[in-house]
Amino acid sequence: VELGGTTWALAIAHDNPLNIVARTRIDTTTPDETIAKAFAWLDTQNFDALGVFHIPIFETHTESLAHMPSYIGIASFGPVDLNPASPTYGYITTTPKPHWANTSSCCLRYIVFHYSIILDIVGVFKAKYTGVPINFETDVNAPALFEAAFGGHGPDVSSVCYITVGTGIGVGVCIDGKPVHGRMHPEAGHMFVPLAPADIAANFQGLCPFHSTCAEGMAAAGAIAARTRIDRTGLHEIPDTDPVWDIVAHYLALVCVNLTLTVSPHVIVLGGGVSKRQGLLGKIHTKVSKPLCPFIYSTSNKLAGL
Repeated sequence: VELGGTTWALAIAHDNPLNIVARTRIDTTTPDETIAKAFAWLDTQNFDALGVFHIPIFETHTESLAHMPSYIGIASFGPVDLNPASPTYGYITTTPKPHWANTSSCCLRYIVFHYSIILDIVGVFKAKYTGVPINFETDVNAPALFEAAFGGHGPDVSSVCYITVGTGIGVGVCIDGKPVHGRMHPEAGHMFVPLAPADIAANFQGLCPFHSTCAEGMAAAGAIAARTRIDRTGLHEIPDTDPVWDIVAHYLALVCVNLTLTVSPHVIVLGGGVSKRQGLLGKIHTKVSKPLCPFIYSTSNKLAGL
Protein backbone atom coordinates (compact mmCIF):
# COMPACT_ATOMS: atom_id res chain seq x y z
CA VAL A 1 0.00 0.00 0.00
CA GLU A 2 1.55 3.29 -1.10
CA LEU A 3 0.15 6.23 0.82
CA GLY A 4 0.77 9.13 -1.51
CA GLY A 5 -0.12 12.71 -0.81
CA THR A 6 -2.32 12.80 -3.92
CA THR A 7 -3.33 9.16 -4.38
CA TRP A 8 -3.04 5.82 -2.63
CA ALA A 9 -1.79 2.95 -4.78
CA LEU A 10 -2.75 -0.56 -3.70
CA ALA A 11 -1.38 -3.71 -5.28
CA ILE A 12 -1.45 -7.44 -4.58
CA ALA A 13 1.52 -9.61 -5.53
CA HIS A 14 1.73 -13.39 -5.47
CA ASP A 15 5.02 -15.17 -4.71
CA ASN A 16 7.29 -12.20 -5.54
CA PRO A 17 6.97 -8.39 -5.70
CA LEU A 18 7.07 -8.33 -9.50
CA ASN A 19 4.08 -10.65 -9.91
CA ILE A 20 1.31 -8.10 -9.38
CA VAL A 21 -2.10 -9.65 -9.94
CA ALA A 22 -4.37 -6.76 -8.93
CA ARG A 23 -4.00 -3.04 -8.38
CA THR A 24 -6.01 0.13 -7.92
CA ARG A 25 -5.64 3.82 -7.08
CA ILE A 26 -7.65 5.90 -4.63
CA ASP A 27 -7.65 9.67 -4.27
CA THR A 28 -6.13 10.86 -0.99
CA THR A 29 -8.85 12.86 0.73
CA THR A 30 -9.53 12.60 4.47
CA PRO A 31 -8.11 9.71 6.54
CA ASP A 32 -11.53 8.21 7.25
CA GLU A 33 -12.69 8.32 3.65
CA THR A 34 -9.43 7.17 2.08
CA ILE A 35 -8.86 4.23 4.42
CA ALA A 36 -12.49 3.15 4.13
CA LYS A 37 -12.16 3.02 0.33
CA ALA A 38 -8.86 1.14 0.59
CA PHE A 39 -10.34 -1.49 2.89
CA ALA A 40 -13.45 -1.77 0.72
CA TRP A 41 -11.26 -2.64 -2.27
CA LEU A 42 -9.07 -5.03 -0.28
CA ASP A 43 -12.19 -6.81 0.96
CA THR A 44 -13.00 -7.74 -2.64
CA GLN A 45 -9.62 -9.38 -3.20
CA ASN A 46 -8.45 -12.94 -2.61
CA PHE A 47 -5.42 -13.74 -0.45
CA ASP A 48 -3.83 -16.92 0.86
CA ALA A 49 -3.47 -16.54 4.63
CA LEU A 50 -5.70 -16.97 7.67
CA GLY A 51 -6.05 -14.48 10.49
CA VAL A 52 -8.30 -12.68 12.90
CA PHE A 53 -9.22 -9.02 12.90
CA HIS A 54 -11.02 -6.81 15.36
CA ILE A 55 -12.61 -3.43 14.76
CA PRO A 56 -13.72 -1.42 17.81
CA ILE A 57 -17.50 -1.39 18.37
CA PHE A 58 -17.77 -4.63 16.37
CA GLU A 59 -17.23 -8.22 17.38
CA THR A 60 -13.98 -10.06 16.70
CA HIS A 61 -14.20 -11.93 13.41
CA THR A 62 -12.21 -14.77 11.94
CA GLU A 63 -11.48 -13.90 8.34
CA SER A 64 -11.75 -16.59 5.73
CA LEU A 65 -8.63 -17.91 4.08
CA ALA A 66 -9.36 -15.87 0.98
CA HIS A 67 -9.41 -12.44 2.63
CA MET A 68 -6.18 -12.26 4.65
CA PRO A 69 -2.82 -11.38 3.07
CA SER A 70 0.39 -13.14 4.06
CA TYR A 71 2.30 -9.87 4.46
CA ILE A 72 1.53 -6.17 4.23
CA GLY A 73 3.93 -3.46 3.16
CA ILE A 74 3.01 0.17 3.77
CA ALA A 75 4.99 3.01 2.18
CA SER A 76 3.73 6.35 3.42
CA PHE A 77 4.26 10.04 2.90
CA GLY A 78 5.65 11.61 6.02
CA PRO A 79 7.08 12.53 8.29
CA VAL A 80 6.49 9.13 9.88
CA ASP A 81 7.86 7.28 12.89
CA LEU A 82 9.87 4.25 11.72
CA ASN A 83 11.36 3.23 15.07
CA PRO A 84 9.74 -0.06 16.18
CA ALA A 85 10.71 0.69 19.79
CA SER A 86 8.91 4.03 19.77
CA PRO A 87 5.42 4.37 21.27
CA THR A 88 4.45 6.20 18.08
CA TYR A 89 5.88 3.65 15.64
CA GLY A 90 3.73 3.49 12.54
CA TYR A 91 2.32 6.98 12.93
CA ILE A 92 2.11 9.74 10.35
CA THR A 93 3.33 12.65 12.43
CA THR A 94 3.66 16.36 11.69
CA THR A 95 2.79 16.30 8.00
CA PRO A 96 1.59 19.52 6.35
CA LYS A 97 -0.82 17.41 4.29
CA PRO A 98 -4.34 18.82 4.80
CA HIS A 99 -6.63 16.62 6.94
CA TRP A 100 -3.81 14.24 7.89
CA ALA A 101 -2.48 16.25 10.81
CA ASN A 102 -4.12 18.50 13.38
CA THR A 103 -7.43 16.69 12.97
CA SER A 104 -9.41 14.01 14.78
CA SER A 105 -11.53 10.98 13.97
CA CYS A 106 -13.77 8.54 15.77
CA CYS A 107 -12.78 5.69 13.45
CA LEU A 108 -8.99 6.01 13.41
CA ARG A 109 -6.44 6.19 16.19
CA TYR A 110 -4.79 9.53 16.96
CA ILE A 111 -2.65 10.78 19.82
CA VAL A 112 -1.51 14.25 20.82
CA PHE A 113 2.26 14.60 20.40
CA HIS A 114 4.10 17.89 20.84
CA TYR A 115 0.86 19.80 20.29
CA SER A 116 0.11 18.01 17.01
CA ILE A 117 -2.36 15.20 16.42
CA ILE A 118 -0.79 12.27 14.63
CA LEU A 119 -2.31 9.28 12.87
CA ASP A 120 -1.50 5.66 13.71
CA ILE A 121 -1.59 4.25 10.19
CA VAL A 122 0.03 0.90 11.05
CA GLY A 123 -2.37 0.48 13.97
CA VAL A 124 -5.32 0.86 11.63
CA PHE A 125 -4.06 -1.99 9.44
CA LYS A 126 -3.16 -4.13 12.46
CA ALA A 127 -6.69 -3.73 13.77
CA LYS A 128 -8.12 -5.12 10.55
CA TYR A 129 -5.46 -7.74 9.79
CA THR A 130 -4.45 -9.01 13.22
CA GLY A 131 -1.43 -11.29 13.15
CA VAL A 132 -0.34 -10.38 9.63
CA PRO A 133 3.28 -9.10 9.52
CA ILE A 134 3.44 -5.43 8.49
CA ASN A 135 6.50 -3.59 7.23
CA PHE A 136 6.34 0.20 7.37
CA GLU A 137 8.50 2.56 5.33
CA THR A 138 8.48 5.98 3.75
CA ASP A 139 7.11 6.36 0.25
CA VAL A 140 10.63 7.18 -0.95
CA ASN A 141 12.70 4.64 0.98
CA ALA A 142 10.47 1.87 -0.39
CA PRO A 143 11.16 2.65 -4.08
CA ALA A 144 14.85 3.09 -3.26
CA LEU A 145 14.83 -0.46 -1.89
CA PHE A 146 12.97 -1.66 -4.97
CA GLU A 147 15.46 0.01 -7.31
CA ALA A 148 18.37 -1.62 -5.51
CA ALA A 149 16.81 -5.08 -5.63
CA PHE A 150 14.79 -5.08 -8.85
CA GLY A 151 15.74 -1.95 -10.79
CA GLY A 152 18.04 -3.73 -13.21
CA HIS A 153 21.01 -1.51 -12.36
CA GLY A 154 23.43 -4.41 -12.14
CA PRO A 155 24.62 -6.89 -9.50
CA ASP A 156 27.13 -4.47 -7.98
CA VAL A 157 24.54 -1.75 -7.29
CA SER A 158 23.38 -1.91 -3.67
CA SER A 159 23.18 1.78 -2.77
CA VAL A 160 20.47 3.93 -4.33
CA CYS A 161 18.89 7.31 -3.73
CA TYR A 162 15.35 7.82 -4.99
CA ILE A 163 14.05 11.37 -5.43
CA THR A 164 10.38 12.08 -6.04
CA VAL A 165 9.36 15.52 -7.26
CA GLY A 166 5.71 16.43 -7.19
CA THR A 167 3.62 18.11 -4.51
CA GLY A 168 6.80 17.99 -2.44
CA ILE A 169 10.31 16.63 -2.82
CA GLY A 170 11.11 13.39 -1.02
CA VAL A 171 14.37 11.48 -0.90
CA GLY A 172 14.76 7.82 -0.05
CA VAL A 173 18.17 6.36 0.73
CA CYS A 174 19.13 2.68 0.49
CA ILE A 175 22.69 1.74 1.49
CA ASP A 176 23.97 -1.81 1.07
CA GLY A 177 20.43 -2.95 0.39
CA LYS A 178 18.98 -1.46 3.58
CA PRO A 179 16.92 1.70 4.13
CA VAL A 180 18.55 4.50 6.08
CA HIS A 181 16.96 5.11 9.47
CA GLY A 182 18.40 7.10 12.33
CA ARG A 183 16.94 9.80 14.50
CA MET A 184 14.22 9.76 11.84
CA HIS A 185 14.22 9.04 8.13
CA PRO A 186 15.95 11.17 5.48
CA GLU A 187 14.17 14.44 4.69
CA ALA A 188 16.70 15.57 2.11
CA GLY A 189 14.06 17.37 0.07
CA HIS A 190 14.35 20.06 2.71
CA MET A 191 18.09 20.57 2.26
CA PHE A 192 19.22 24.14 1.75
CA VAL A 193 20.81 24.88 -1.62
CA PRO A 194 22.14 28.04 -3.30
CA LEU A 195 19.37 30.05 -4.92
CA ALA A 196 19.13 30.21 -8.69
CA PRO A 197 20.17 33.60 -10.12
CA ALA A 198 16.70 34.06 -11.61
CA ASP A 199 15.11 33.58 -8.19
CA ILE A 200 17.50 36.06 -6.60
CA ALA A 201 16.64 38.61 -9.28
CA ALA A 202 12.90 38.02 -8.84
CA ASN A 203 13.15 37.85 -5.04
CA PHE A 204 11.26 34.56 -5.11
CA GLN A 205 11.01 33.40 -1.49
CA GLY A 206 9.92 29.79 -1.90
CA LEU A 207 6.85 28.00 -0.60
CA CYS A 208 8.00 25.50 2.02
CA PRO A 209 5.92 26.18 5.17
CA PHE A 210 8.90 25.19 7.32
CA HIS A 211 11.98 26.56 5.51
CA SER A 212 10.75 28.75 2.63
CA THR A 213 13.78 28.38 0.34
CA CYS A 214 14.80 24.74 0.81
CA ALA A 215 14.87 22.54 -2.30
CA GLU A 216 11.22 21.57 -1.87
CA GLY A 217 10.18 25.17 -1.39
CA MET A 218 11.94 26.18 -4.59
CA ALA A 219 11.36 23.28 -7.00
CA ALA A 220 8.21 21.35 -6.07
CA ALA A 221 4.95 21.75 -7.96
CA GLY A 222 3.70 24.65 -5.86
CA ALA A 223 6.83 26.70 -6.52
CA ILE A 224 6.59 26.06 -10.26
CA ALA A 225 2.94 27.11 -10.23
CA ALA A 226 3.71 30.27 -8.25
CA ARG A 227 6.45 31.38 -10.65
CA THR A 228 4.34 30.80 -13.75
CA ARG A 229 1.04 31.96 -12.19
CA ILE A 230 -0.57 28.69 -13.27
CA ASP A 231 -2.61 26.46 -10.99
CA ARG A 232 -0.55 23.43 -10.02
CA THR A 233 -3.09 21.17 -11.72
CA GLY A 234 -2.19 22.86 -15.01
CA LEU A 235 1.58 22.45 -14.95
CA HIS A 236 1.38 20.18 -17.99
CA GLU A 237 0.40 23.26 -20.00
CA ILE A 238 3.77 24.95 -19.42
CA PRO A 239 5.92 24.62 -22.58
CA ASP A 240 9.10 22.57 -22.39
CA THR A 241 10.97 25.70 -23.47
CA ASP A 242 9.79 27.80 -20.52
CA PRO A 243 12.75 29.13 -18.46
CA VAL A 244 11.15 27.75 -15.30
CA TRP A 245 12.48 24.28 -16.15
CA ASP A 246 16.06 25.56 -16.05
CA ILE A 247 15.34 26.89 -12.56
CA VAL A 248 13.83 23.58 -11.45
CA ALA A 249 16.82 21.72 -12.91
CA HIS A 250 19.15 23.99 -10.92
CA TYR A 251 17.66 22.87 -7.60
CA LEU A 252 17.23 19.21 -8.45
CA ALA A 253 20.80 19.04 -9.74
CA LEU A 254 22.08 20.48 -6.46
CA VAL A 255 20.08 17.89 -4.52
CA CYS A 256 21.77 15.19 -6.62
CA VAL A 257 25.20 16.76 -6.11
CA ASN A 258 24.77 16.94 -2.34
CA LEU A 259 23.50 13.37 -2.14
CA THR A 260 26.42 12.16 -4.23
CA LEU A 261 28.99 13.93 -2.08
CA THR A 262 27.45 12.82 1.22
CA VAL A 263 25.78 9.44 0.63
CA SER A 264 27.79 8.33 -2.42
CA PRO A 265 25.07 6.16 -3.99
CA HIS A 266 25.74 4.01 -7.02
CA VAL A 267 22.54 5.28 -8.64
CA ILE A 268 20.14 8.20 -8.24
CA VAL A 269 16.63 7.65 -9.59
CA LEU A 270 14.22 10.53 -10.17
CA GLY A 271 10.48 9.95 -10.03
CA GLY A 272 7.26 11.84 -9.43
CA GLY A 273 5.09 13.89 -11.74
CA VAL A 274 7.43 16.85 -12.21
CA SER A 275 10.36 14.59 -13.11
CA LYS A 276 8.45 13.29 -16.13
CA ARG A 277 8.78 16.65 -17.88
CA GLN A 278 10.36 16.17 -21.31
CA GLY A 279 13.96 17.36 -21.32
CA LEU A 280 14.21 18.00 -17.58
CA LEU A 281 16.47 15.03 -16.87
CA GLY A 282 18.92 16.20 -19.52
CA LYS A 283 19.06 19.66 -17.95
CA ILE A 284 19.65 18.13 -14.52
CA HIS A 285 22.40 15.86 -15.83
CA THR A 286 24.20 18.81 -17.43
CA LYS A 287 24.02 20.85 -14.23
CA VAL A 288 25.17 17.89 -12.10
CA SER A 289 28.18 17.17 -14.28
CA LYS A 290 30.02 20.46 -13.76
CA PRO A 291 30.46 20.34 -9.95
CA LEU A 292 30.92 16.57 -9.80
CA CYS A 293 33.25 15.88 -12.71
CA PRO A 294 36.42 16.77 -10.76
CA PHE A 295 35.47 14.12 -8.18
CA ILE A 296 33.36 11.34 -9.67
CA TYR A 297 33.86 9.80 -13.07
CA SER A 298 33.16 6.35 -14.39
CA THR A 299 35.67 4.33 -16.39
CA SER A 300 33.73 5.23 -19.54
CA ASN A 301 34.53 8.92 -18.88
CA LYS A 302 30.86 9.71 -18.33
CA LEU A 303 29.25 10.78 -15.11
CA ALA A 304 27.78 7.58 -13.74
CA GLY A 305 24.59 6.86 -11.91
CA LEU A 306 21.96 9.51 -12.65
